[in-house]
Amino acid sequence: MTKLAISLFLLHLISLPFTRAGLYTAFSTTGHIPFSDTTLPVDWSAKLKVDVTVNSFASSAQLFRPEVDTGTCGFLFASKDLSDWNPATEALETNKGWQFLSSSDLLYTGHWVTRDLYFNPRSSTTRTRSTVPILAVTKKVKCSSYNVALDNDTCPTAPEWTDTNPSVRLMGIGFGRELDGQPQGTPDKNAFINIQSIAGQSMGSHIQGYTIDSNGINVGLTDANTLGMTFQDLPARNPNPPVSRIPTVPRDWASLRSNCISFNDGISCHSGEVLLDTGIGNSSMRVPLGVTIPRDATTKVLNDGAIVKVNLGDLPLVVERFVAGTGAATTVTPDFAFAYNSDRGNFFNTGRHVYRAWRTAFDSVNGRFGMVAV
Repeated sequence: MTKLAISLFLLHLISLPFTRAGLYTAFSTTGHIPFSDTTLPVDWSAKLKVDVTVNSFASSAQLFRPEVDTGTCGFLFASKDLSDWNPATEALETNKGWQFLSSSDLLYTGHWVTRDLYFNPRSSTTRTRSTVPILAVTKKVKCSSYNVALDNDTCPTAPEWTDTNPSVRLMGIGFGRELDGQPQGTPDKNAFINIQSIAGQSMGSHIQGYTIDSNGINVGLTDANTLGMTFQDLPARNPNPPVSRIPTVPRDWASLRSNCISFNDGISCHSGEVLLDTGIGNSSMRVPLGVTIPRDATTKVLNDGAIVKVNLGDLPLVVERFVAGTGAATTVTPDFAFAYNSDRGNFFNTGRHVYRAWRTAFDSVNGRFGMVAV
């Protein structure tokens, strides 16, 4: 595969009406969870991890370092590594679970089991506890034939390979991912919006949400950690009533919208969804069937010189514009960019490179997404 150098720049629009100063004035409780096993601040060139223990924070408790992924929702964890995993009582039909990762065609199956997760477990002053169901994974298969609209916990054809003793550590903290092979990725599975305590103190003045920057995750939104951010409202998933912004499942918000996903520098725009994904180093996009895409027919990678313009938001919140080419790499260049024709709905995945230019926030209570240039 030819690796592209992509010249990328982002334009921050500062005059939007969705900037609401002081919304978090009443909230003061927050906790910092740094990225681990790396030098801070990170340069977003590789996958990021955090320190966590399961059910215990004693010095003898085993420390795990899962990857932090905004492209999924739910903690995927190998059942063999759960010291208290009991298949007789926990591997039940009623809590059967699965997640399909469309970026890699991997289907994980197992059972949802509730556990206490401790972040910063060795520090009594910053230890942060979350209680969520986690997917105790017992099998992983490669399934390129999987259809996210039809399939569930079984590959519809013979998988390319099967692993019945998988090792997996994936901390999915995204939102609006249910229609992309993760129907069970509901808000109760997101560890960073189900915080129970920080430094042993139960949550008082705390709003369930988080920010992401090059030093890690800040759980609990305040005026201080959202300073300067421009926010945009997220659509509710399955709103009730249908014309409202009241999600049927509390805090269940759909993806950030875009009113323009385009080639040829915005001459023809296609509205759809956007995802700022910490989990992958490349960009990818879907546009309607019949749209001519300037790409390699075999690899689906954009041709040198192809111009892409994407509004990250409906107004938009910011504009991302990049030119595919060789020799024009910048500090925010993704590894490469795929593009596809599809009837699944228009979509743009920025890849993790976008975080080199922006600090973001997700407000799970009010359904808002915020960004500010770094």
